[in-house]
Amino acid sequence: MKDAKKSKEQLIAELVKSEEKYRTIFENTGTAVVIIEEDKTISMTNTQFEKLSGYSNCPNCASTS
Repeated sequence: MKDAKKSKEQLIAELVKSEEKYRTIFENTGTAVVIIEEDKTISMTNTQFEKLSGYSNCPNCASTS
């Protein structure tokens, strides 16, 4: 029951920490990763995917190729 008593601030801090951990793994895995939604739009890519495919998830970014 201890978890049920966590404050909103504690829960938000844990969520932020979890998101940071996930993003670090996603970006630094060394494996190309792309997330494609049901409507076939690309919602996320990592740096390795962008290097291999030439695709940029940031349309306003200058190409480094």
